[in-house]
Amino acid sequence: MAKKIKVEMKSSRRWLRVNLTNEELLAAGKLHADRSIEFAALENDRKRIADEFKAKTSAIEAEACALAAKISSGYEFRYVPCTEYLGFSSTQGVLHGSKASYWESYCIAKCTCLVEGRCGSMGLMKGKSI
Repeated sequence: MAKKIKVEMKSSRRWLRVNLTNEELLAAGKLHADRSIEFAALENDRKRIADEFKAKTSAIEAEACALAAKISSGYEFRYVPCTEYLGFSSTQGVLHGSKASYWESYCIAKCTCLVEGRCGSMGLMKGKSI
């Protein structure tokens, strides 16, 4: 006599391969296209932001280098209000009105007179007039 086998049934879940339907393939293709467009837009934003950040850091770095050079050298070039004396000869120390060969133009910067006590290459002392 054959033994009877008791069969039990229970519900379970397993990870199995399932072929996609045409509708599922179409939906997945549309979602893939949408995500690709979003990804490209985000990449462009990332590059733009990185370029902006690079420009900002480069500007600050250049300013810091310029300040370091100014501090290291102890001077800078800048526009200063000046009084020009035309026709002054540095060799004679007097104003000339007739000799064109002695005519020179000097710009006497106020900050030079106050800081160094002399004006330009003329060697005038502070407060001395010509």
